[in-house]
Amino acid sequence: VGHSSGDLVKLLCADDLRAPEAIEVQAAQLESAPGAVIAAAQRTIIEDDGKVAVARRGLFSLRQVTEGRAAVKRCAQVGGNLLGEPSAVMFRGKDLRACLPWDGSLGYVIDLDMYARVLQRGQVVVTRRSLASFRMAANSWSANLVAVQAEQVNAFVDRIDTNGWAD
Repeated sequence: VGHSSGDLVKLLCADDLRAPEAIEVQAAQLESAPGAVIAAAQRTIIEDDGKVAVARRGLFSLRQVTEGRAAVKRCAQVGGNLLGEPSAVMFRGKDLRACLPWDGSLGYVIDLDMYARVLQRGQVVVTRRSLASFRMAANSWSANLVAVQAEQVNAFVDRIDTNGWAD
C-alpha cells in the first residue's frame, strides 16, 4: 500500500472475493461524494465450500454518507467493525497513505484501526448491496481468535477514547 500511487486503493485479502462491479461502483461513490475518504459496501460471509453463511452483512445504522468520526463512534458503540473486511472497502489513496503504517498491535481489529485513522480525514459513503465476500474458514486466523476478540475490541474502543477519534 505504501508503494501505491493511485487515486483510489482497494485491497483484496487472501481468499476473499469481490464482485465484478465493485471497483466501478465504489469509485463512482467516491467521485460523487468529494468529502468521502472511504467507500464501504455490504459483504457476504461464505463458508469453506463457497456456501453463503450470511448475506448482505454490515453497515447497520450508517447513513448513505456518514461523517467519519460518527462512523467510528458507531463502531465503538456496537463493539465491532460495521464497515467490514478490507475487500468491502475502497480508500482514497492519499488519505490511506497518510495514515500508514498499519498497526498490528491489535491484530483482530487491524482493519478497523486503519479505518478509524483514515476516517479522521473525511466521510464514509456506503452502498447497501454486497460487493465482496469474506471466507470464514473453520481453521482461519479470525475463527481461532474468539477468546482474544473481545479483549482487542475493548482495547480498540479505549484507543478511540484516548485519541479522541469519535464525537
